[in-house]
Amino acid sequence: MKRISTTLITCIALIVASTVYSENDKARTMYGQKNAIFAGSIFLRGHDASTKKLLDDKDIKLFASVLKKNNIKYAYLFAGPFSKTGDLPEYPFTSLARENLSKLKQYYPELILLPWIGGIQNKQVFLNDKNWTSNAVNSIKKLIDYLPVDGILLDFEYMLIKEKGLIKGTREREKIWREEYGNNLNLFHRMVREKLPDIFIATVVTSTAPGTKPWKYSEIRQLSEYVNQMSFLYYDTNIHDENEFIANLNYQIADLKKLKKEINNKKIQYLIALGTFENQKNLRKYRDMRYENIPYTLKQLKYAILQNTEKTRLVDGITIYCFWETDEKEWQELYTYWLNGNI
Repeated sequence: MKRISTTLITCIALIVASTVYSENDKARTMYGQKNAIFAGSIFLRGHDASTKKLLDDKDIKLFASVLKKNNIKYAYLFAGPFSKTGDLPEYPFTSLARENLSKLKQYYPELILLPWIGGIQNKQVFLNDKNWTSNAVNSIKKLIDYLPVDGILLDFEYMLIKEKGLIKGTREREKIWREEYGNNLNLFHRMVREKLPDIFIATVVTSTAPGTKPWKYSEIRQLSEYVNQMSFLYYDTNIHDENEFIANLNYQIADLKKLKKEINNKKIQYLIALGTFENQKNLRKYRDMRYENIPYTLKQLKYAILQNTEKTRLVDGITIYCFWETDEKEWQELYTYWLNGNI
């Protein structure tokens, strides 16, 4: 009788342990590892744009090593912004830029390199101007043809606050521009896809959660038809209430669930972007670091994923903004709370 009881207890323990392991393993597989990071122009310029510090081979090797160690699959390398005529700057079109990117590929062959271009609507970007959009699309093709890269990251912004150099219209004109912006943005992405049908296209969008001043949901659904990867920004939310922060994050994940079911492009990756930036005084209104810190955001993100996930992975990875302000402590937090997950 004693042997039977012991055997029974052992079997129960194994079943419980197996169930716990299975649930944990299932949870980890829901935390996608198609992770990305915003990086500066230094890898294309050959020097830091602010400090003028020269890039050397050790810097390139270290960059590749850090990304590989931390499960970063995509590097967005700044190659912009556009000019008012739709042209890109000269620095990505140099032999030095090509050489540096080739070295990055040597040190980390699996890394997907995506030039990061875009700008602010009515400052560097004029999506409502047919001549500008045509020239910008041609500039992208020239860049893709020149650099040893896998595709492009498109990062356009429509500023809701005052910005130096921003062209302002009458209140009525501003209203029309705002209403037209989503369709113009979709059209531009479609033009890039038609011009370059085989490249990897990533894009950045604001959160669809209602507390973060989103675009219309239908516009993002259409945008999904033209891209391979979409990063939803869940920082600078201007949310200062814990319950509201959590509710909006859950709303965002639930929205991804709807998108995954509806879109025709089944291979698209949806990423959640979080910040590792310095909390500048003029932006503290938008960044409440009680909630937008790495451990808290990622813990809540995992809870939201598990609450909404059935069989389909909803979040394919995280996007980190930005490499040049991510310190050793933040890398450790990112690794602990996300980057050590299963692929």
